[in-house]
Amino acid sequence: MLLSHSHTQIAVLTDNPIPVVTPLLDGQIACAHLVLLVSRNNRVHLTALQQFLCSHDIDITVIRLKTDLQVITPLLAEYTAQDVVVNVSEGRAGIVGSLVLWAQQHNKPVFWLNNYKDRLRFLLPEQHAPIALEDTLDIRGFLAVKGVAAEFEIHPSLRNSNAKEKALIQALITVGMKWAQLPDSYDSAIKSMNRVVHLMNGNCGYIQEYSYKQRKLFDDLINVGLLEWQDEYRFRFTHLIVKRFLRGFWLEYGCYGLLLQTLEQREDFQDIALGMRFTRQQDGEELLNEMDVVVLLNNRLFLIECKSGFRATENESASKTIYQLDALADLLGTSCHGVLVTRNQTSDLANCRAAEKGVGIYSGERIKQLADDICAIADGAH
Repeated sequence: MLLSHSHTQIAVLTDNPIPVVTPLLDGQIACAHLVLLVSRNNRVHLTALQQFLCSHDIDITVIRLKTDLQVITPLLAEYTAQDVVVNVSEGRAGIVGSLVLWAQQHNKPVFWLNNYKDRLRFLLPEQHAPIALEDTLDIRGFLAVKGVAAEFEIHPSLRNSNAKEKALIQALITVGMKWAQLPDSYDSAIKSMNRVVHLMNGNCGYIQEYSYKQRKLFDDLINVGLLEWQDEYRFRFTHLIVKRFLRGFWLEYGCYGLLLQTLEQREDFQDIALGMRFTRQQDGEELLNEMDVVVLLNNRLFLIECKSGFRATENESASKTIYQLDALADLLGTSCHGVLVTRNQTSDLANCRAAEKGVGIYSGERIKQLADDICAIADGAH
């Protein structure tokens, strides 16, 4: 029925609506109508989901429950004679059990979505073969389901850049990727680039002496056309953005490039963005948040904050970032993960706080491991 007949799906709204939305957006499934059971505790998520489904021309009927233990048989009476499929991917045990029992009594199919394998698996009838689904949401859609609006600095959807701008972005990504993978022995040379920028006049600078490692960093900028030497000590940046890049943004570009390089090879890779600004409503006010790098893989959202200037003594700054990531992950649900990326080693205190909050920390040369760990989380290994 899922593939061959127009039908109604019945599902339960929780703080993770993605397993409800994914089957509705799959082009091979002929769902014409959604009946959504909503308990009092989850009504806060309803408005955003209704708006999202309306934008995709999906009709929705909301049944408000008093408790998860409410008898649902009379609530579903009008659907006993209709073509109905029940989605039990979300919901507490009591209401899921009631839905399965109702479906069994009225000979209705029941499925659940295995998020890690992107397969619809049937509980009733058991002999029905699993159905493979595609993850069609991008970052903007994933957040819209949660009532969050997003804008990006660099994103595949932003195709209005000319060839020169694209070449500049690629040059920044290339250098950022290289610097993010440099051994720890380069840390002082990288930090010195920030001090060089502060002494510049516009795009022009002067450095009286430099170490071998500093010169290697200058050469990296020259090789991609971001810097030109005017003589042995004077130089010029070819674009103003290079100054911003050297103040620490190189780590964001590097993280973005390293992740894209690995993740785009996967079939379940959905989206990546650099420099995301997003707004959300809280107590009637619109709050603005920013995130350095955001990845959507297998319907798992990864919020990544990059801090190239951390020192081991900056426990307060590290802890503040960890708490912010944790708060945003709580807001966006269990399918969201917070990550802190920094070139320097973080303190034991920061590491303990991150472990308590479920936030990943990738410092120093461990940054190279981030893409593999994100893949492992998306595959359900963590």
